[in-house]
Amino acid sequence: MGTDGKHQKAIYLEWNKINDSIRKPDMKNKNMKLTEIRKVPNSVEFWAGVEFRLYNVGMNVSKENDFYDYMLIYLQWDKSQLLLVNVTRDNTKAGSVMSAIQVDSELGGLAVTCEAVKKAIGEEDVYLIEYSPMLYEWYL
Repeated sequence: MGTDGKHQKAIYLEWNKINDSIRKPDMKNKNMKLTEIRKVPNSVEFWAGVEFRLYNVGMNVSKENDFYDYMLIYLQWDKSQLLLVNVTRDNTKAGSVMSAIQVDSELGGLAVTCEAVKKAIGEEDVYLIEYSPMLYEWYL
């Protein structure tokens, strides 16, 4: 069963509208909070899964979309470090490793301090991304 060009265009436009809302749910999501990394005490512990946003990365897009998101990733075969990996959706840099951060053995192994993250990613235009449990309600 085929569809004519008019219906294909309508389906395409509707898909783009849905895809745009899925692609960047945090842009309008009130359940996401950005905290400047420089306001976070150096002693705060971060574990795998914590995300950070770096603004003003030089993409040719609007200022509000000029960012990369990074996540601390745990490698099962190397417990000595957490990787800071780009997890920006729909971006060619996604999957790129920015830095490997040595875990702090005094923190029980699999955690890094905010101070270590600041050394790895910097403090200028860097934000800690905090989500409330309701963030993923758009999946439902």
